Amino acid sequence: ARQRWEAQGITHLFAATHLANRRSQAFITRGMGFYRVGLYPCFTLFHGQITDVVIYCANPNDALLAWTYAYKRALRPLQHGTHDSALAISEEETS
Repeated sequence: ARQRWEAQGITHLFAATHLANRRSQAFITRGMGFYRVGLYPCFTLFHGQITDVVIYCANPNDALLAWTYAYKRALRPLQHGTHDSALAISEEETS
């Protein structure tokens, strides 16, 4: 999957896994070659409970950008508006 995304010109790849999901954490690092950025506490709801997640990026130089997107994603449930506007994070917002 990663090679396909990169072939399509996608330059920044990020992922987040539930803190307790060790298998996903092992796969994202060993299987996909992502780099652990860090733990993001109280990121989102999972089964109705506030959950901590581990943030990853495909390129270690994207760690700061990964935090930026994680922060924006964590705020989403608190924002009002349409589903489409909540999902939109443009490159201009990260500059």
